[in-house]
Amino acid sequence: MSDDASDLRALFCEALDLASSEQSRFLDKNCKGRPTLRRRLDALLLAHGNSGDFLRGSTDRSSEEGISSAENSGSMIDRYRLMRKIGEGGFGVVFLAEQQEPVFRQVALKVIKPGMDTRQVIARFTAERQALAMMDHPNIARVFDGGTTPAGHPYFVMELAIGVPITEYCDQHKMNIRDRLRLFVSACRAIQHAHHKGLIHCDLKPSNVLVTELDNQPVVKVIDFGIAKAIKVPTNDETDSANIATLAGSPSYMSPEQWPMSGLDVDTRSDVYSLGVLLYELLTGTTPFDRKRWESMKWDDLLALVSDAETVPPSLRVTDTVADTKSAASERGVDAKKLRAQLSGELDWIVLKSMERDRSRRYESASALGDDVERFMNDEHVLASPPSRRYRLGKLVRRHRVALMSVAVIAAGLAFATVVSVWAALHARQAEGLAESRLVREQQALRQAEEATGQAQSDREEAVRQRSRAEKNLQQARDVIDQMLGRFSGESGLAFAIPDNFRQEILGDALQFYQQFLSNNASDPSLQIDIAKTLMKMADAQHALGHLAEAEGSIRQANKMFADLIVQWPENTLLPRQREQAVFGLATYLRQTNQKLDEAETLYRQAIAMSETIEAGSGQQIELALLIDELNEFGHFLAFTMGRRTEAEPILLRSVNMGHQLAGIDPHPNQLLRLSQACNSLGILYRQSRAADQATTMHEEACHLLQQVGKADPIYEVRPEMARSRSHLGLARLANHDATGAEFALRQAIELRMAVAMDNPKIPSNRIELAMNEMQLAGILESKDLLVEAEIELRTSVVLLEKVFSDSPSDSTAVYRLIEALRKLGDLLFVRGSREGADPVYQRLLELPTNAGPAAGAMAWHLANCPIVARRNPAKAMQLAKQAIDQAPLEGDFWTTLGAAQYRTGSYQESITTLQHAKQLGADRGDSIPGFFLAMAFRQLGNEDAAEREFQEAQANLQAVPSWSGDAQKCLDEAAALR
Repeated sequence: MSDDASDLRALFCEALDLASSEQSRFLDKNCKGRPTLRRRLDALLLAHGNSGDFLRGSTDRSSEEGISSAENSGSMIDRYRLMRKIGEGGFGVVFLAEQQEPVFRQVALKVIKPGMDTRQVIARFTAERQALAMMDHPNIARVFDGGTTPAGHPYFVMELAIGVPITEYCDQHKMNIRDRLRLFVSACRAIQHAHHKGLIHCDLKPSNVLVTELDNQPVVKVIDFGIAKAIKVPTNDETDSANIATLAGSPSYMSPEQWPMSGLDVDTRSDVYSLGVLLYELLTGTTPFDRKRWESMKWDDLLALVSDAETVPPSLRVTDTVADTKSAASERGVDAKKLRAQLSGELDWIVLKSMERDRSRRYESASALGDDVERFMNDEHVLASPPSRRYRLGKLVRRHRVALMSVAVIAAGLAFATVVSVWAALHARQAEGLAESRLVREQQALRQAEEATGQAQSDREEAVRQRSRAEKNLQQARDVIDQMLGRFSGESGLAFAIPDNFRQEILGDALQFYQQFLSNNASDPSLQIDIAKTLMKMADAQHALGHLAEAEGSIRQANKMFADLIVQWPENTLLPRQREQAVFGLATYLRQTNQKLDEAETLYRQAIAMSETIEAGSGQQIELALLIDELNEFGHFLAFTMGRRTEAEPILLRSVNMGHQLAGIDPHPNQLLRLSQACNSLGILYRQSRAADQATTMHEEACHLLQQVGKADPIYEVRPEMARSRSHLGLARLANHDATGAEFALRQAIELRMAVAMDNPKIPSNRIELAMNEMQLAGILESKDLLVEAEIELRTSVVLLEKVFSDSPSDSTAVYRLIEALRKLGDLLFVRGSREGADPVYQRLLELPTNAGPAAGAMAWHLANCPIVARRNPAKAMQLAKQAIDQAPLEGDFWTTLGAAQYRTGSYQESITTLQHAKQLGADRGDSIPGFFLAMAFRQLGNEDAAEREFQEAQANLQAVPSWSGDAQKCLDEAAALR
């Protein structure tokens, strides 16, 4: 060991014990004539005082009390001598150490904290070590070695990064804007290298981007990949769980998707956002959001601030009057006015693009951000540009929802214009009638009143022109109303961006317009077709308002009018198609209300027969496409509403075959989409009919078709359909006993649904479907005994559904799914031995409404079969199950729930009758739950032969058709225990 090295260690330790005011005199005295030694000591002391989270530890000696004597200052770990503790992270302790051989050098040695050696912490520690070991970049701290201490604690050895946070270094050296940008570009290159190696840093901030000096030149060093997320390199389950379950990152620098409850995963663009915040601070001396506000704000408010608040451009943060900005300008070698001029324009654009809330609008990579900064420094055209007017308008609308009142004003204006147009049309017709009467009188007077006749003729022509203009205005008003109805009645982003009360008013105005049109024109035979079409539009508006009975009445009236019109005008070739659409629409309304299902079936068959006749006569592809859609819808109805899967199979198979025929004739993306939907419908039927191989084939074909659509034309949004296909593929693979393949497909579906939900946050169905996939994945993980991971998925599902329920309490699907998610989470917590964790979950479940059939059925199952017996309420469960059956009498699951509730009350014979009916309804699905309850009921009555027969059959069904829900396995366990 050299004398300089020994002196360096001794003098550094002695200097640390001195006050900062005395250190300089101490070094002057002991380093006289040794400038190299003095520079190294200055650098060490500066790094100790300014080190970031990676090398900064607590001065509280209590943190060292549990450290092994073999892991203390002065001890040896392999060939490294520990000098002193220089830092402490969440689960590791960092020592300044000296490598003794084969070369002597100072390094940083990080060892896991005693008492923190759980599987999750060790997994995360190992992930950090692997992450750093993969790095090979001059601007990233390198890993030299690793191993296990004598006490059995993992450690690794890395380059000793002695430096100053980049912002402090730039301020201390009063670096101008261009010099700061050069250092920033180096940081971008380092982060791009990490991304190329498959890692996201997740915690970029000044204290993790240090600046050291090499040959008197500043060099950037990126440190602390302790919470880095692997994006390519596989990590174990514990590491992933830790990333999901904990808040990773520093609030001021975290991207919106890193915040809890965002429902989104992070990717490389999260680091781009953090780099944008770092660049903002390098340019202005402050972060975009005031740090003092964080401590007093709630999580929801913080997430709203990061997600929705407008970022102030850097140039606007610099003012002539604020002391902090004057100081920041001085540290950059200019005054505030010149600094604002330097930042205005392209630098503003670059920063704002990197910090976009919508990550699809950010730079796609760290290198792209660095390249744009270099283009700016080279006076080249940058890729960033100011936000478009359309984008700024969209942001303004989202920030000021009250401004949407203007929509109501516009609607009122349209209604007024419509009234005026209708009045003008009626007035024109009256004028036309008067003119015609005048013409008749003048003709009778022959030539005696030629001038009057000529005037009458002129009046008549003017009346015709007025009528034409009025009818044209009326048609334009109808077109506007129709367009407005289409936008506000469906699941469009505009529909859900508008508050419910405004949406109801707009739809109500549209309905009032249609009703007024009918009342003003009911006696005009020339408008009968328009009136029938108007009734169809009225039905759409009534349905969107939830007035299902009125919608049914309107569409019945339209159906009758089209039937009468076909008799009156047989030469009109458009009427049969319009009549067929009205018949099919009426069938759909009846199916949606779960009432008059026999009539709905008759109407479906009638509509399909009419469509077949039209298609055969026209031979047009559009007619064939409509027939394919109708067959698919009817097959769905038979299979999943009526439970008649055997009858539905040939209908759905015909839909698929015709889809192949049409796609062969016209391989347009629309036809491929239509065929993929038909394949999915048939695949679901195959899965529920215990033909898992065929179901897997159908869903794989659907996925392949959707990939073709995406490649053929990027304008098509296929992600929702692809997510749906991946979900069904996962369930088919599970039914085929391929749990690993099922998990993979569901994770793909979840990734797609997250992207869709992020791009369309106002559409509730996106979050509901994402939550459903999370529940399905949780069921598969639970079957593989990965209970911690399953709990995370269920909690994510609950958070998503609570948000939808909060925004739309009347959404019956959200309520039903939320009940299911809470029930499964509570059951899982109880199974894991956390009764105190399950109780509040069950309590929240009981607070939800149960008006709709599925929600009532789900709540009934919980009250009948809750694993905490004290929480069961079989009598209430029977009441809710009967309520669900009243709304959907052919749903076998509701009958199963009623039979289970009757069993819990001790009504065993009554339970047997109910369960046998449920078993019959679900016979082709192979549902095992009714059989297990039948076995228990027969056993309670002493009929052992029947009990054993039912048990063996149900057990065979469960083995043949695995389920993700886990309810059947619980019933098996209970029935087996009773044996």
